[in-house]
Amino acid sequence: VSQSRYSLPYSSFPVSNAIPKLMFPSHDRGGYKIGVHKTKARPNLFVSACNNGSGKVQYLGCHSTEEQVFLAYKRYKEGLIVAKAEKFKDYLDPRVYTSMVNYEVKEDD
Repeated sequence: VSQSRYSLPYSSFPVSNAIPKLMFPSHDRGGYKIGVHKTKARPNLFVSACNNGSGKVQYLGCHSTEEQVFLAYKRYKEGLIVAKAEKFKDYLDPRVYTSMVNYEVKEDD
């Protein structure tokens, strides 16, 4: 198996590494909730952006509170994971599929 492709547990279909990356973020975000950033250009607002699952960043908006931005990120990210689960449903082990559609983004992920 190459480094760019591997199988999720219990799956015989080689799933691209985009799916695990959707569910297991690997970057440091500082002291904010996941999906929340501050920028120098808009110091009074919190900003959210997320990888769209295809390697591009999707801007999700800015709000006056960290909680509002986190909720926008949470809705987008969970929807993205469910969409990938549905796309690969026929190839995924039912346990992996169920884990994906029930995945919940938490503030401290």
